[in-house]
This record gives sequence, structure tokens and C-alpha cells, in this order.
Amino acid sequence: MPTVTQIISGPACPVAPGQVDGRAARLVAFHVWILLLVGWISHEVPLVALFLAFDFALRSFGLRTYSVLRFFSRAWLNLFSIAPKPENIAPKRFAARIGFVFSIALALTAWFDLHHAALAISGVFGVCAVLESLLGFCVGCKVYSLLLQIGVY
Repeated sequence: MPTVTQIISGPACPVAPGQVDGRAARLVAFHVWILLLVGWISHEVPLVALFLAFDFALRSFGLRTYSVLRFFSRAWLNLFSIAPKPENIAPKRFAARIGFVFSIALALTAWFDLHHAALAISGVFGVCAVLESLLGFCVGCKVYSLLLQIGVY
């Protein structure tokens, strides 16, 4: 069984071929958090959640170049000449797939007026987005590392 330190530090990289820009991923997470807030303020949670699901699907199933959130994040980073920070793609792709599932769950619970469930889902989703955007702590990446270490994934 892996120790807590091993889980937090993650598996030795690379665990899959390919890299993503970690700074762009953090900015995408910030945009996700802002969109969740906008959805609740505007009472358009199902619409925002469907947009997020579509964008997460693009990023997690090999079409990340078409992601609107990635495009805007890269544009901001380029505007301010912030150099990319390469990170392994596998944990980020897994985290995006979790984001896809959360987005679909949020869209369905909001659509069917399951207010408390939608609030709980968006709360967990929002906390994960804030942790990634402000602290660089990717919860989905840590789950990926744990699953990899115990041999489930």
C-alpha cells in the first residue's frame, strides 16, 4: 500500500507519452470555477454544465485543440508572455474525464430540479477547480496517481 507522501507526489513521470501546459490547465480550472459561479448567479446551471461537459469531453478524448477554455487560457498566457510549464498528459486527461462526469451529473441534477444534489456536485466541483487554479493541487491527478499505484488504472 502506498504511503501518503507517495500518493501526493504521484507516479514517476512520464506515465504516458505527451505533455500539457500546467499553467494553461490552472487557468482552465479558474475559468471552470468562474463559469460555475456564473451558472448559479444567472440560474443557468444546466446550460453552463453542458458547455463544461462539452469542453471537458474535447480535452479528455483527444480533441483538446478545439477546447474553448484551453484556447482562452493559452491566449491569456501568450498575451502576458508566460512560458509553458510542461506536465504529463495522463493525470490531466484523467482529471478532465472526471470533470466531464461531474459536468454531466451537474447538468442532469440541475435540469431535473434536484437542487441539493446539484449544489453538492457543483460545490465539490468548484473546490477542485479552486484547488487546481490557486494552489496547483489537481485532485483528479492525485486520484489518478492513487489508482495507478494500487493497480486499478
